[in-house]
Amino acid sequence: MTAPALISHAAYAAIMVAPTAYVVGRPACHGPERVAWRMLSVGLTLWTLGYVWQMTVDVLDRQLPFPSGADALWVSSYAPTLVGLGLLIRSRVRRPNLGIARAGLTLGSVLLAVVTAPLLPIVEDNASGLSLPAQITTFVYPVADTVIAAIGVTMVLLLGVRSGRTWVAIAVGALPLVVGDVLWTLHLAQGTWASGMWSNWLFVLWPAMVAVAARPAPDADTPRTVDTSSVRLLIAVLAASLAAIVLLVVNDGLAVPATSVALAAVGLLAAIDRLWAATARGLRASLTAAHDRAVVEDIRDALSDGELEVHLQPLVHARDGTVAGAEALIRWRRPDGLVAPDAFLPAVERSPLIAALTDFVVDRALGELVLLRAGGHELTVSVNLAVPNLADPTLAQRVARALHRHGLPPEALTLELTETATVADRGTAARVLENLHALGIMLSLDDFGTGHSSLVRLARTRVHELKVDRSFLTEMSGNDRRIVATTVELAHALGLRVVAEGVETADALHTVRALGCDLVQGWHVGGAMPGAAFRTWIERWETAGRTACWASPGVAAERAGRAARR
Repeated sequence: MTAPALISHAAYAAIMVAPTAYVVGRPACHGPERVAWRMLSVGLTLWTLGYVWQMTVDVLDRQLPFPSGADALWVSSYAPTLVGLGLLIRSRVRRPNLGIARAGLTLGSVLLAVVTAPLLPIVEDNASGLSLPAQITTFVYPVADTVIAAIGVTMVLLLGVRSGRTWVAIAVGALPLVVGDVLWTLHLAQGTWASGMWSNWLFVLWPAMVAVAARPAPDADTPRTVDTSSVRLLIAVLAASLAAIVLLVVNDGLAVPATSVALAAVGLLAAIDRLWAATARGLRASLTAAHDRAVVEDIRDALSDGELEVHLQPLVHARDGTVAGAEALIRWRRPDGLVAPDAFLPAVERSPLIAALTDFVVDRALGELVLLRAGGHELTVSVNLAVPNLADPTLAQRVARALHRHGLPPEALTLELTETATVADRGTAARVLENLHALGIMLSLDDFGTGHSSLVRLARTRVHELKVDRSFLTEMSGNDRRIVATTVELAHALGLRVVAEGVETADALHTVRALGCDLVQGWHVGGAMPGAAFRTWIERWETAGRTACWASPGVAAERAGRAARR
């Protein structure tokens, strides 16, 4: 071998080996992605060893058979590579779904159809007289490369260029592989291939781009929810559909291989399914938006017409049953009866009207509290906040004005927020909660244990109270009992009080008392009722109901409690 050729081979080997060594050394630093990167490093190592084998034989001026040991290494590299990419998708994407699979099937099938359409006739014609194993091997390379490229392109379209840096590198590295192997297959099948062809340098981009992808991403440990209805993905699906249609139309005049036609048809069907799903989703969204607008207008009218009411549900001390306060709950009283909050609150929460509705509930709840305190009952009142409330920087100011208007101290009001609300917009929500905390308003974390529970988030939210979700009290199995007990211990260790909501039986009351809950709320004590009814209830409760309910668990106590609530 000549000196220039030897230098060229040495440079080629170095360009291959250096990034491969980098990728092999990175898996231990990728935490939950360790297995994925190990599989990718195995695939890349096999792929690079194939080139080292081939170049070593070239340096020794020997002739490799075809297929050779180098081909065995190259072909075997695809399996761990594809497994590694699959594991990487599972690690990076939260709840992978059929939408992702449909997008990948659409793009992958059409790309394969486009790639195989010119290749198959030439491979089958076999002008160079290749053996059947050689023909299969030449066809495997561009097909496997196309699958890898389709995965990379699909993930870039789903995650975007900025968020999908890893997948951009995978796609950029795989697309030259497709071009290089297509050219290699065409030249080999026609007997025109030579070892010094320029297209061979396309292959060095693959290990370099995998090395770029292997660089630790700052958000790699946080799985993302992908948007399968993004505009860029829809455009790509439409483009793939157009390519599939062109190929099927061309098939009428030219001899397009049956395999390519089938792949184009599969891609087109997947695209139609994908577009139909997007259309159906858009139609549902439009109908939901129209329904929401109608509901919001009805609630706007109900606010001005006085159809909205605030009912109070008792909160009592678990220790002795004395009344501690009440939770204010919105009700819509129409001429044909009460409308359940679930029928209108979701629509209002998705609209700007949620601010006015929250102000209404806070104002009415504080007004009822003034009447209760005037009657000698030093209670507090709780009001629920919706997720959009924590994105409103004026919330704390409006609540402060409402407290001042009614002459009540901040600690008389407890604002309840869900775990979902605390993570909806971390920056704004944190500032709003900090402002409310600075005012001295009590904060309660509602439905604890059903959302994004986190000790770190719990400590940072600076709440004063936890409300154990009613789902843990429905059956109160062994596991549920342990969850409630652990929650109570955790809350008390953090200096928080615990409210058990959804207490509907004497047995449930006895259990939550035994577990150390501080406050109790539920139908066993009392349901939501208008302010006047609540003031009547509290007089009866303090004279007879509390004694009956707290005497002992059992049927007699439950009956006495029901009698006191009537």
